[in-house]
Amino acid sequence: MIKKEEVYKIGLFNKPHGIHGELQFTFTDDIFDRVDCDYLICLLDGIFVPFFIEEYRFRSDSTALVKLEGVDSAERARMFTNIEVYFPVKHAEEAEDGELSWNFFIGFQMEDIHHGLLGEVIDVDTTTV
Repeated sequence: MIKKEEVYKIGLFNKPHGIHGELQFTFTDDIFDRVDCDYLICLLDGIFVPFFIEEYRFRSDSTALVKLEGVDSAERARMFTNIEVYFPVKHAEEAEDGELSWNFFIGFQMEDIHHGLLGEVIDVDTTTV
């Protein structure tokens, strides 16, 4: 079973594209293109479920069309509408220095040995980066 600490959110499947099961994928991190990992993880009914990527192609710097194995029709693809997409932390750590996105750090917690939990990174403001 995949745990929340083992993944981080990289985007959302928006809607089906065409009749062959492709999905429009809006992402905040293109890590899936930069490291060797052939699957994405979806949050379905509160459970993290891996799906192998059959193919994908970029439409812009923040959207792609993704074809998952076993999703071969528009009807099946509709089941993924507005589904959150996650990526395994263990594969993200394989990225070369400087290749991690800011979103990788969302969910990290800061603890002090004297005061305990200080807080958690819940968002990163990249407007001035």
